[in-house]
Amino acid sequence: MDDFITAVREGNTQRIHDFLEKWDGSINDSEEHGFTALHWAAKDGRETVVDLLIARGANVHSTNMGEDTPLHLAAGCGHLLIRNRASVNAVNEHGNTPLHYATFWAYRNVVRELLNQGAVAAQANKYGKTPIDFAYGELKQELKSHAKSLKQPLSPKPYVATTLNKTATGTTSRTTASTLTNKIHKPWVAGSEILLSEVLFDSPLGELWTGSWSQVEIVARRYIVGDISNKMIREIPEEIAKLKSSFHPNVQPILGICQQAPSIFVLSEYMPHGSLFNVLHQSTDIEVDTAQALKFATDIARGMAYVHGIKPNLPRLNLSPRHILISSDLTAKISLSDIKFSFLVNEKIYYPHWISPEALQGELDDDATKLADMWSFAIILWELATQKVPYAGLSPMEIGLKIALEHMQPRIPSSMSTHISKLIKICWNVDPVKRPRFDMIIPILEKM
Repeated sequence: MDDFITAVREGNTQRIHDFLEKWDGSINDSEEHGFTALHWAAKDGRETVVDLLIARGANVHSTNMGEDTPLHLAAGCGHLLIRNRASVNAVNEHGNTPLHYATFWAYRNVVRELLNQGAVAAQANKYGKTPIDFAYGELKQELKSHAKSLKQPLSPKPYVATTLNKTATGTTSRTTASTLTNKIHKPWVAGSEILLSEVLFDSPLGELWTGSWSQVEIVARRYIVGDISNKMIREIPEEIAKLKSSFHPNVQPILGICQQAPSIFVLSEYMPHGSLFNVLHQSTDIEVDTAQALKFATDIARGMAYVHGIKPNLPRLNLSPRHILISSDLTAKISLSDIKFSFLVNEKIYYPHWISPEALQGELDDDATKLADMWSFAIILWELATQKVPYAGLSPMEIGLKIALEHMQPRIPSSMSTHISKLIKICWNVDPVKRPRFDMIIPILEKM
């Protein structure tokens, strides 16, 4: 099966013919995630192979474990599937139709063909999002105009739930993120492999989406970078290679990266509790008592000690509660998808609350960056102890200026534990060289 799929993905029609002549399996057999040969041919835009497979009896309605038909994944050969009666309004596990993906990835020709064949422009997915919502710029207007010309209403059509695909045992099959990270060696992920479902939030730095990839729940950070040059395509894989291979209980590695001009998506595993900032300052059911706060602090210190030990050094990570993720078992993890990638051109600082004075004043070398991270940790430790946002009431500009020019620090309340307050003061020493390393404070935290 693997050799057959390889031939399909390579577009090697001669090898495909040879396999079909000798193979005693079915052309509609699927691999472990439910992808048939037709799924892969459609995803890779192999028109000749799609034609060949359909002619030999490939099922255009087959679904993978995410309930995607080949038409959901079609990069540029959707017309061939439609011609063979593929369902243009089939929904996957997120309620997305082929038109949702065609609009999101801006496949204009596929969008027009789908609409002409009856795809519903206003069909809502499970999260209330329609293909119109997924379209951007001129394509959004084209989509609306074309739908109107076809007498389609533009008000959202409610999603109707369908049953998830099940395994033979009756349970939904899922791949773990660690399995996926070990299995996927190529850094670039095809856009058609990603199933995006809902925007968690939109910030000046980009959007954060939930979704799935190869049956793993993910979050995808979307950065608008404009033109994606050949240089970026060469350099980015080198930049993220060590981020994908960083395995530690308190570090969240990158799963992969996807480019679809003008956007780049950074993929990581979905964490149900979100960030430490969410847990501390937004409505959650998690009680952060002293014991839990110390566990979070110890987790963070262990994760940062590991990160600081990686050679060569990783790109800059502004350590803050927004860049610390909380897993289902309440383990804190340093998010490597929040590092300062080379393709990020926006140098503006939006959250200076956790940044050291020297980091706000200019670029730092690798050793100085590690000392600056300890200042950031001290602010987080204060935050864990008080469960307050540092410098509340001041604007980001005021905060940045006061930290950079006056070495401003949050006030330590008299009710705080003397052990914690002493450690905080050591960690945010105004003289960077007098701050400890993370491996030095882990034993202290473990004894508290």
